[in-house]
Amino acid sequence: MFAKGVAAQDDGRLLADLPAPNFEKVIAAHDGHGERVERPADLPATLRRASDAVRNGQQALVTVICPP
Repeated sequence: MFAKGVAAQDDGRLLADLPAPNFEKVIAAHDGHGERVERPADLPATLRRASDAVRNGQQALVTVICPP
């Protein structure tokens, strides 16, 4: 937006290099159920818990980290 602003420096990488927010904490702050999954073996149980939370009237968010 501003060609000479801070975000434009270094080809606009400043904002792209920020760490991702902890979405699980954001959803928890809104009385929801949030989990982060990094191992494929953990995904089925995590999805069951998230589904149970939705059935009980909560919103649910599952962050799945895929290895490179």
